[in-house]
Amino acid sequence: MLRRATVVAGSVVSAVGLGGLYFFEGGGLDVAQTTPARKVSADSKTAATSKPTAIVIGGGAVGTSTAYVLARRGYQVHVLDAGDESLFHAASYGNAQSLGLDNYHTMARWDFVRNFIGSMAEGYLRRFRENIGIGAVGGDGDGDTQWNQFCQHKFIDAGVLTDLGFWRWAACYCRSVVDTRAHKAQDNNWEPRIAGMREALFSLARDAGIYEASDFNIGGKLLAHLSKLQKPSHNRSKPPTDPKPPQELGYWPEMLRDAVETARIESAHFRSDFAQGDSLRFCAELRRKLLEMDPGNKFSFGRTVASITVDKATGHVSGVVETNGDSHEADVVLVCSGAHSGKLLAGVGVTAPVYPLRGYSITAPVRKEGDSMGDYGNTKSSDRLRALDQPQPYCVVAPFTLYVTPMSNPRRIRFTNFGELAPEFPRDARRMGNPGGDPKLFQRLEAMVRHVCPSVDSVLDMSDAVEWVGERPLTPDCYPIVGACRIPGLFINTGHSFNGWRDCAYTAQLAAECVEEGNNSPLRKREVEMLFSLERFKFIRSIE
Repeated sequence: MLRRATVVAGSVVSAVGLGGLYFFEGGGLDVAQTTPARKVSADSKTAATSKPTAIVIGGGAVGTSTAYVLARRGYQVHVLDAGDESLFHAASYGNAQSLGLDNYHTMARWDFVRNFIGSMAEGYLRRFRENIGIGAVGGDGDGDTQWNQFCQHKFIDAGVLTDLGFWRWAACYCRSVVDTRAHKAQDNNWEPRIAGMREALFSLARDAGIYEASDFNIGGKLLAHLSKLQKPSHNRSKPPTDPKPPQELGYWPEMLRDAVETARIESAHFRSDFAQGDSLRFCAELRRKLLEMDPGNKFSFGRTVASITVDKATGHVSGVVETNGDSHEADVVLVCSGAHSGKLLAGVGVTAPVYPLRGYSITAPVRKEGDSMGDYGNTKSSDRLRALDQPQPYCVVAPFTLYVTPMSNPRRIRFTNFGELAPEFPRDARRMGNPGGDPKLFQRLEAMVRHVCPSVDSVLDMSDAVEWVGERPLTPDCYPIVGACRIPGLFINTGHSFNGWRDCAYTAQLAAECVEEGNNSPLRKREVEMLFSLERFKFIRSIE
């Protein structure tokens, strides 16, 4: 029986960059007001310290990066996270670890709407026909039915229909679909922008001295297109064909060489400039560095923030209150709490369209060398052992969009898939061993893994695999929300959707600049206001 883990909102997920940005330089529907936040000067004091103070809500990749950049700029930071130190509850724990250079997979386009409606309608029709005994649409039996199921990786939980937060998100989504100005900004110069964001992460890790410890490597990405199983030939006069696998399949991760039937790979394409890294180790190492920088910096786990407090006299943010009644004061508050950010900000009248999109993964350890190594072609086992220590590419198996990520220390493989739009997990579900999510999707993911890698049990110990489901903080256009809002002293760095791991350091830098300026002028200077500002979701906005 596979162990299961769950992630809940309330804790964050999880580019020398744009416009000359480099590291460590010395509103939703209701954000019509653009009152700038009060700029926090170096003279701002609290009773405990002469440094300006900041509370960061969320301790995943985004929250920890934001806290680190603020600390480097002279702030004393206190990070509050709802889960435990293992970050098992956070999207930073079980993601695909990929650091690709693909453009944002924005869903706020008409072509996505058409394709999504078509695929959903086809899926419902297929299930209807199967339930009444007609069989698979366009198929010839169980094999085609299973193949069609694997090709479907987007789902909507019926519970969203009764969730007011979803309808707020949906209203902003409709706004984004018709926002041609935002579409132009998203499409403009995106390749160097994405490369700059990833470089920002590498830059931060090097500055903190944790690059090696975070297991960053530019091992590349292999896109492999799987074909259906060949049907037996009825012509006995012709011998069965054994098609030669694509040459680029040689980049398939060494750990899984013996588990996949190479003859079933229809085509393969390798990109050498894609990278990956261990976001969980990154968070742990950066947290350690942050605490070493200043004994006054703090991380408090198991602390769920119930509300953000605002001074009635000045209208400036004053701190936060936990569910247990404990309160904390600070000069500024930054919301980096992933999928829970929308509800938290709604408590102070700020509508940030961030909604949970569940992702599912299974991580299985590689069997000990010698248990079942086998040979691949003319490669000797000793060569295989040395190859395992080299940078390994991650793979995406089409048409299933199955991510296959090799991980080290210890050696293991992570399989990631599915996007399920669903209400936030219950707050009491954030502990190891509580399954969460949809058990049928876990079963489908394991079946998909076995379909792609029929001999997976000879390479991986699937009996010791960990099932995990996490909540991506999805915005309508899949771009993060960064910067100030209408409440002075309250800043946002959340909604990274599918890209929190890759973009966390860059948006942390932007958020820190906005904190220092007290407004969103850094976004305008970098010409990214249309991409990242909360104001882009206004139905009537003033962005020029």
